[in-house]
Amino acid sequence: MRLRARKTQERDSELVSNLEDQVLALKDYVRKLEAACGYANLPDFASSSLEDDAAHTVDDSQTSAINDVSSMMWRMNLHGSGETSFLGPSGSFCFPVTNHGIETEAIRPEPETESVQALLDLFRQHINSVHHFVPPHVIETLKAPQETLDGELLQVSVLAAASLFADSQGQMHADRAEAIVMECCRTIPNTVTAQALAILTWRELALENENNAWLYNCTYPWSRAV
Repeated sequence: MRLRARKTQERDSELVSNLEDQVLALKDYVRKLEAACGYANLPDFASSSLEDDAAHTVDDSQTSAINDVSSMMWRMNLHGSGETSFLGPSGSFCFPVTNHGIETEAIRPEPETESVQALLDLFRQHINSVHHFVPPHVIETLKAPQETLDGELLQVSVLAAASLFADSQGQMHADRAEAIVMECCRTIPNTVTAQALAILTWRELALENENNAWLYNCTYPWSRAV
């Protein structure tokens, strides 16, 4: 029993020692962060004061180090309308949101049936035959105006992607998709929405718009899990 108690005490001492080393390393890292920002808010810590740390509350001035770390991370703000904005490491940078605050019904495009059929054929031939975003029979259903918002999102996403292979106003379809995509993700997170997100990601990558592709791609795995 004494041998077991001695071994337990040794393990506890080793654990305490490791924790103390980790605390010192973290404090050193915080000092480096504050030094890089041109100011210091933490008092000098000595290893002999570790025993008293648990009895003291964290000083409010130490929260600046936490703020420094959090400012290096991306954050997403979700507005009441369903629109989103992304705050970057600078603390103020955000990706622009086209048509933010504009009623979506006011910008709904009315494509001609002939041009829609041509774009659907291009999508089937050059895009879907390689990536298989949607089943072939679904493409035929996109010729007519869609009655649901997720169906419209899929339609304009397909037309916007196919327009890269034609001299057509593909940006009109892309703008419509951008105007309704977040509402679909928020209210209709289904397979159709996920398919549209995948197509929009492909289109933005093809245009080398990596920021927009990143936004769509980050949302796509969440919808795909539905």
